[in-house]
Amino acid sequence: ETEFSKVFLCLQGLYMEDYIPSRVWELKEMKAKKINTFMGKVNGTDVFRVDIKIYIQIKRHASVFISSYVMPGFVMIVLSLSSLWFSPTHPQRIPVICLLALLQTLYLLYLGYKIPSNGAKIPRIVVFYGGSLTISTTLLILTVLSRSISTFKTKPSSISEILRKLESYDRINFFKFSDVKENENSTSSQPNEWQQLVLFINKAAF
Repeated sequence: ETEFSKVFLCLQGLYMEDYIPSRVWELKEMKAKKINTFMGKVNGTDVFRVDIKIYIQIKRHASVFISSYVMPGFVMIVLSLSSLWFSPTHPQRIPVICLLALLQTLYLLYLGYKIPSNGAKIPRIVVFYGGSLTISTTLLILTVLSRSISTFKTKPSSISEILRKLESYDRINFFKFSDVKENENSTSSQPNEWQQLVLFINKAAF
């Protein structure tokens, strides 16, 4: 018998009388399952051991979690995207990204302390902060790479052709490099193609 009503004596006599409704915890589901295990024969009679497994699913409601976990995560995502508005060579870009990575790491450590580690699934809030930390690390690597490229002085051979093809396939003018050509400093000794590549990396990261 697997129906919940078939074990009502067990549930009502042992569990449901002790159940106290709470605004923090909501009882989502409660099921009972009867398991018969054959133990052998005694005087020609089959002997079974009867086990009753009770499954309880609860959901926690805590509005304070929205303010303490969800909203800071949303702010960090906005700051991560806002950092891409900085030029890759802007002096404030790396400190902002490093600060975000530090905050996300601290939040992951805090969540690891608050959330039990014996669950079968990883909580979504932990996955969210883990993904945010990965994004911040990727942005930091791309920023360092862009700064390194911006110091190149050699004339690139094939980058210009690749960038022109990307711009020709772009239908929404997202990868538009004319700004670099118009704002190029005439006293700069760096080839314009490297500046276009840095701009492409920054837009692709966004």
